[in-house]
Amino acid sequence: MKSLLLMLLVFVMGCNQNNKDEKGRNVIPGSLTVTDSLLIYSTWANEVIIENFKSKKVVFRESTTDKCYSRPLLIRGNIYFPKSDSIFTCVNTSTSKVIWNAALGGRCGEFYMAGNTIVANEKHYGIVGLDIATGKRKYELCYKYGDKCTLPDISPYRMSLNKNSFYVCDWQCNNVSAYDISTGQNLWNKKGEFSTGNIVWINNVMFWGRNEFYKGGHIALLDPENGKTVYEERADYEENFDPIIYNNKVYYYKYDGTLNEFNVQERKNKVVYKFNKNNDVSGHQMYLLNGKLYYSTQFKVYELNLSNFTNRVLKNDVKDIYGVYQDKDKLELIY
Repeated sequence: MKSLLLMLLVFVMGCNQNNKDEKGRNVIPGSLTVTDSLLIYSTWANEVIIENFKSKKVVFRESTTDKCYSRPLLIRGNIYFPKSDSIFTCVNTSTSKVIWNAALGGRCGEFYMAGNTIVANEKHYGIVGLDIATGKRKYELCYKYGDKCTLPDISPYRMSLNKNSFYVCDWQCNNVSAYDISTGQNLWNKKGEFSTGNIVWINNVMFWGRNEFYKGGHIALLDPENGKTVYEERADYEENFDPIIYNNKVYYYKYDGTLNEFNVQERKNKVVYKFNKNNDVSGHQMYLLNGKLYYSTQFKVYELNLSNFTNRVLKNDVKDIYGVYQDKDKLELIY
């Protein structure tokens, strides 16, 4: 069984690495940022690229030593990203000059920036705070996995940012831990026995869900100041699907094959769409654009309209999509 799973993993990774879209891109999943005119992403060819899709020009390109699985961040003309599994870098996009390099303790996962601090997630090591101007270490939070911890040791760890605090899921045997991003000071911890999904923010509260080994689960709203539960209800929550915010509501997937809408103000939850075996989004992500959700499964791209919850096949004979954007009046898919 292990050999079969390994073969499947190698096959999937190989498909992804050769999965170029119509524009010749070869985007690593999870690395893409879309702005009004720019696409910022890393590729399987060991590059970080900034592309102006309106002018149809690549405005920045930098090689990396290892593959960059993080989402590069562009701030005031400088781009920040892990250049290798051991180096995090800041490069000026106009001159391509390296502003600074910082040593990493492991492969960088998610990273965020607030004020004068970058907080980066290092695989099998922990979390480090870097000075945005110099790259010098301000603090480091080393991870120790306890033998009695019931939570899975998922590294690098899911993170989220809100104002001047960052939040880590399934960290140090806690469901969620909050830290001050400038100092690394621990603000609060929320204990739990089951792993959590990604945190999303709506109406100044945290929406999160946890999966109880596919024997149930919960969705909840937490107060970001103290971690106290504001609201909670049972739900067969799929932790590997990223919730989507639209029109002041949260859309999330349940492992019974349904898309659910949670109204935060009214504290009401309802099923809005039931997938079938041909169009089920399970194992994939959805991407929001102009009130519609786009996703791929079984070599087809689907468009699910959030105004009437109709779902249609948009395109056949395609591989997985990793993002969407609109160029003038044309919808563009990124593979």
